[in-house]
Amino acid sequence: MSAANVHALVACTSRKRYRPAPGLRLRDLDGQAAQRAAEWTNRLESAECAVAALDLYTGNSWYVARDLRSTLGDDCVLWAVSAGFGLLGSDDDIAPYGATLTGGHADSVVRRADSGQASRIARAWWRALCDWRELSSERNSHRDVASVAAKRSDDLFVVCAGRSYVDAMADDLVLTASRLAEPERLIIFGSGECPDDRLQRSWVRVPARVRLAVGGALNSLFVRVARCTLVDDGPSHADVPTARAVVDRLAASVERPVEVRRDSASDEQIATWITDELHKEEETSKSAALRRFRDSGRACEQNRFGRLFDEVQVSLR
Repeated sequence: MSAANVHALVACTSRKRYRPAPGLRLRDLDGQAAQRAAEWTNRLESAECAVAALDLYTGNSWYVARDLRSTLGDDCVLWAVSAGFGLLGSDDDIAPYGATLTGGHADSVVRRADSGQASRIARAWWRALCDWRELSSERNSHRDVASVAAKRSDDLFVVCAGRSYVDAMADDLVLTASRLAEPERLIIFGSGECPDDRLQRSWVRVPARVRLAVGGALNSLFVRVARCTLVDDGPSHADVPTARAVVDRLAASVERPVEVRRDSASDEQIATWITDELHKEEETSKSAALRRFRDSGRACEQNRFGRLFDEVQVSLR
């Protein structure tokens, strides 16, 4: 790692090359969040770790991440932000697992019953994984992001992860920024509002339309923008202002989508319109009628329009 000056941190993905090992699915754990975390780290301790992290993750974002590391060569260290194992070097051996910090999944760290406590639970989960890594003699070379930054304070750290992952890592990332010689060398690509005010200085908001400029799937957007920033301008010159300028340039290259404004209509108004249309053209279809209705500047949800269309047809028989 001595030659590196950029650390790319990419969130893990549910798309994995191998099925989870027995006992390593979060859906199988019961109890409160703290109990689940304790049981999970116990299971990690006895898991057979024989798969390199880089070989486990698949999908669009990790395809781009591999390409980024290949392009930058020794200048880049690739890390996985794992909901199952914490911070992983791309060559670290792990066991296939089922865990995510994204909500709404059977293997989510935060469950529906935890509503209102999502941020607290996710942050506690990340701390538990970091503590486990520190106590594990085979894995304590990098406890968390801040421990890496303490040794590499002149390097660049680029985070490409969804809001739920950044939120879970918030305390770790705040400490990371404080350990860098230049705090603006911590870049966090994200969408919408920053999940923690303490990270505003590092937050680089990426509008969804930038995907039209960089291509690929939406879930790989942050990694693709990071690649543009690092490859075009070089990692030695990259920082938050540079990254924001790259995003602005990409966003400006894409026309803003035209916002279509339509007026709402009552059921009676819609039914009257459908009746008139069927008198004009008896064989018209629902989809064709809905298109013409919307083209006339009015709004109606598809299922609602279909129900009214059927009712009018029955009344005209």
